[in-house]
Amino acid sequence: MRRDRTHRSARTTRAVNSEIATAARQLQLDRVELFCECGRATCAERVVVVLAEFDRVSADVGRFVLDDHRRKADLLLAREDGYALVSPAP
Repeated sequence: MRRDRTHRSARTTRAVNSEIATAARQLQLDRVELFCECGRATCAERVVVVLAEFDRVSADVGRFVLDDHRRKADLLLAREDGYALVSPAP
């Protein structure tokens, strides 16, 4: 139940981040400030991400962008300057 809520919250945050990324592309930005996609309802952390990296990660619905200090990731895919790219355990 809690895991489902966390996944729903992460998907909602992903939708918001996708809208932000769309606006950033229209402004021809290379980097964008996004919300942490950890799925915690109380998380308001933000991360600055290379837009091309976000596009790559968001193409897979099972991968997320997290603030590097937010939580221990189930499966760390990459650690960048200030954020981590993760895929949660099934």
